[in-house]
Amino acid sequence: MTGRIYILLMFLWQTSVSAETVRVLNWWDYLDKRILLKLEKLGEKIQVVEYRSNEVALSKLAIKTHGFDIIVVSNSILPVLFQSKLIDDVSLRKLQMKRVDNYHTDIVVKNNCIPYLWSSTVYSYDSRFVKETPASLFHLVKLKENGIRIGVIDDQLEVATRLLLDNVKSCGKTNPLKNCVSLLSHNRNFLKKEDFASSIENIIKKGNFATYGWQGASASGNVSVPWLTFAAAKHHPVVGIDYVCITSNTKQKKSRLIRIVEAITDRESIEWNMEKTQYFSPYLNHTKGLHPKVIKLYREILKSVQDSSAVEIRPPGNEELKVLNKWWQSLRYE
Repeated sequence: MTGRIYILLMFLWQTSVSAETVRVLNWWDYLDKRILLKLEKLGEKIQVVEYRSNEVALSKLAIKTHGFDIIVVSNSILPVLFQSKLIDDVSLRKLQMKRVDNYHTDIVVKNNCIPYLWSSTVYSYDSRFVKETPASLFHLVKLKENGIRIGVIDDQLEVATRLLLDNVKSCGKTNPLKNCVSLLSHNRNFLKKEDFASSIENIIKKGNFATYGWQGASASGNVSVPWLTFAAAKHHPVVGIDYVCITSNTKQKKSRLIRIVEAITDRESIEWNMEKTQYFSPYLNHTKGLHPKVIKLYREILKSVQDSSAVEIRPPGNEELKVLNKWWQSLRYE
């Protein structure tokens, strides 16, 4: 009898802990430890579950038994999440309206989630060996032929977007995937399996490299290396924005979740994340924590955003997705 009571008490204790803990889905290594300490001081207990791709995030959110309360996700998958009614599109409106005048109006989309960080896919290279700034994915291939090690972000949507923006003038910068996705079939074999990199950090450590990927992938932890150089894409830099949202199926009190979101997205927390990741702040004139070479990149990208030459990654439609998947299969796996 005593054993049964003990088991029952343990079950009730674990259930109460689970009910008190807020589950957060976030990109890997994307939350500074000081923010966790900050939340602890506020009396909040959170469990962070990390993911490494938008596809993984979608699959985790589709299985509602995971029970996430707060999610940090890319703008490219937000339409899918809203359409699937996985996001609470009401609770964070007041917080967003409270801050909207402090954000970059050219970047922030009014989607009832709170801006977290934003960035661009850029070229990074070892200036000791690469004397000319990479201008396209084809340029990277040429560098490889000359003995330079290359690494390209392992994501079909981002590689396809860069390829079309670099090489197809008739696509139009508003939605090149929709206008020119069929042209991908003409560029199936210029990159090889070994050219794609899930981690750019190992490439940087060995030197003699040129890569294309999100700036934080190469800047975080390596930004002070003197020969590490960054360059925005010459034609229409690609911009991505991450947002913090509350899920629609959470069992937590909305007032509590709003308080947590407010804490992890205020200027102080964003600044800590900028220092850690070297990604950009959604707040106006907010560069504290960024390395000088990243600040230079920030100004370059921001100018592109303001003069409308930058392109935001958008989710493909069903027809474009079929072509995109077929192209990626032949490029990446065959």
